[in-house]
Amino acid sequence: MRQRSPSVRLGARHSRAVGRSAPTGILVRMHRPITPDALRLTVLDESGVLEACRQTYRFWHQGRAEEPYVQRVLSAVERMGSEMRYMGLVSEDGALAASARALDGGIECNGVRIRSMGIAAVYVRDDLRGRGIGAALIERLLADARARGYQSAFLFSDIAPAYYARHGFREYPALDWSAPVGSLPASPGLAIRRARPSDRERLRDWHRAAALVQPMGVTRTPVWWDFFRWWRGAPDDYILCDGSREVGYVNVGMDQTCLRVHEWAAPGVEPSRIWATIRARAADLRADRVGGWLRPDRRTGFMNVEARSGAIPMAVSLQPDIALPEPSEAFFDELDHF
Repeated sequence: MRQRSPSVRLGARHSRAVGRSAPTGILVRMHRPITPDALRLTVLDESGVLEACRQTYRFWHQGRAEEPYVQRVLSAVERMGSEMRYMGLVSEDGALAASARALDGGIECNGVRIRSMGIAAVYVRDDLRGRGIGAALIERLLADARARGYQSAFLFSDIAPAYYARHGFREYPALDWSAPVGSLPASPGLAIRRARPSDRERLRDWHRAAALVQPMGVTRTPVWWDFFRWWRGAPDDYILCDGSREVGYVNVGMDQTCLRVHEWAAPGVEPSRIWATIRARAADLRADRVGGWLRPDRRTGFMNVEARSGAIPMAVSLQPDIALPEPSEAFFDELDHF
């Protein structure tokens, strides 16, 4: 009798189920030719997530050892709860051929919230590439999104955008900026204080008010707000104070000798005052440069601007009555990047 390949064994610390699906019995090896039609889309249980981690580790470890990488992914699934499903294309033998994360999110278009599926960590096994399996994964995720009532989908591409364009996705601005600290406006700045957990709803209100001046942006639930600050390593929000008034916030953090501006929102405040505040913070931290993702309507003369080669935002409408804004009319923040 033909023996089946051993499934991934779970240690005691990995005994908890992930997601709400029945166990998928992911196997490490395959014994027969695999085509897209022979694969089914399923929510991965924990053994499936562990196998997805094993397959993706060498591409996405970002300098982490394998165990911390796995723990980070498991923690991400746990933190997002029902707002993230780790999906996979699985053979009839239970072997994982391709995987991706599906996030329950939203896009706000001209003040109207559109339910949107975020798609992240798209991966096809090395030995199965060139067979149309990646395309099948994207199409089945989009079909699943439509069936669940999603009106759009979005992702951040680290490969040529033309791949996702074949599935209807449109590319949105992906620009980085940087500048020497001394080139930013010197004054007048604003005072800052570190934000407290009790400030979160005010921060979200400021963010939404600032985002509404754009035709399109990502809607952030409290879960998304907390998760992406953890995921992007950007926990440091500072409240901006104009005398006794608190007028907004800025989120910044050091990346070697550069102060990275993850985002800021201060509706009604002159931008030069925000930049002066950021300059003062950079000087306090002995940074020599400042930089971040560029929101097109905030481009100014002191910035050196270049196109970003990765993390390119793309979106697609999933319903005929939903029209997404033109690419020049939208922006996705760094803290929306999954």
